[in-house]
Amino acid sequence: MIVVTAAGGPTGTAVVRALWSRGEQVRAMVGTGRPHRQLTALSVDVHCRRLMFDHYRAHGFAGSPQVLEALVGRPARTFAEHLQRLGAELESVGPAAAGETR
Repeated sequence: MIVVTAAGGPTGTAVVRALWSRGEQVRAMVGTGRPHRQLTALSVDVHCRRLMFDHYRAHGFAGSPQVLEALVGRPARTFAEHLQRLGAELESVGPAAAGETR
């Protein structure tokens, strides 16, 4: 079984379709519970990620930054801290290097 996350978008749907056409057993994880006709037409097992996370919360499954910190060798950052650091890095390289065009 191959699980494809973010399968509801065009790229994810194309990946699911390609795997399915090779005969792989595929489970598609989508962001909302709305119908995904292209996926269900392939008889692909479609699941909403929100339901998975609700199940995790209901049964006490919680994430921990310890694994991430061990992998990257530094303290974990919040999303706001990441954006702040990214902004500072982009300012230091200038607009042309950051891909900015006018």
